[in-house]
Amino acid sequence: MNKFLKTFIKVAAILIGVIILLAALKIYGHILENPDPHKMVTQYFDRDDKKFYGITSGVATSYLLPCRDGYLLIDTGYQSDYSKFAQALNQIKIDLKDIKYLLLTHSHDDHCGFAAELIKNSGARIIVSKGGMSNLENGKLTVRGKTINRRIYILTSIYNLFKHRDYKFPPVSFTKNDVIINEDDLKFLKSIGINGIVINTPGHTNDSVSVVMEDGRAFCGDAAMNLLNFAGADYRPIFYTDLQLVFESWKKILKKGAKKIFPAHGMPFDSSILENNLAKYCK
Repeated sequence: MNKFLKTFIKVAAILIGVIILLAALKIYGHILENPDPHKMVTQYFDRDDKKFYGITSGVATSYLLPCRDGYLLIDTGYQSDYSKFAQALNQIKIDLKDIKYLLLTHSHDDHCGFAAELIKNSGARIIVSKGGMSNLENGKLTVRGKTINRRIYILTSIYNLFKHRDYKFPPVSFTKNDVIINEDDLKFLKSIGINGIVINTPGHTNDSVSVVMEDGRAFCGDAAMNLLNFAGADYRPIFYTDLQLVFESWKKILKKGAKKIFPAHGMPFDSSILENNLAKYCK
């Protein structure tokens, strides 16, 4: 076989692989955009057998925790996910106005995309890091960060191309009733009947925060993920601003007593995975 033919076969194989990948991502994107209404909600139970919910109306999962007089919602999805989120609420017989608080783990469009509309229609108070206020008020992401590796860069670039993602979302307005987190907040959640704390966990973004509950549940936004592990993410955020801070945030989450990690992307996983990865990456 001559050199030209070998080169031709190699190039053809690469093109076929790219076409298959594009088709798979297109199908995957369609599934994310049109989830089965009966599969958007996952019901969980805390150690006292009280229900809480994971709602996956798009690429990200929001968490709905019972609080005094209603619910706390942790994160939203993209702006386009709002109607699907409302369908999911209807499915579990929860009224939009029962959402009294909205905690945003950080100011990325897939976590705060329909925040403005939800606040308008529910009257929920916002809980957010002070560092994320500028992005939220301007309705756009200013720092995208780096990708963990080249494979994930290629995959996410293709996804963003199909998604037509511009990292913008309807601006969020703040009032004097909203709760702005500067340093770790150890009291506010307890004041509304939730046995947990809000801690700063930067690294994915500068404004990332996590909720750690007394029973060991940790709702970490994108501080850790269960996404694209086959492409080398290894439970790390696929985008980061400071990888060393990511690992410091993992240590902090674990030190606060986290036992089960509930990420915004992917299924919950045991905190021992973070411990093992810290041993691997922080030698």
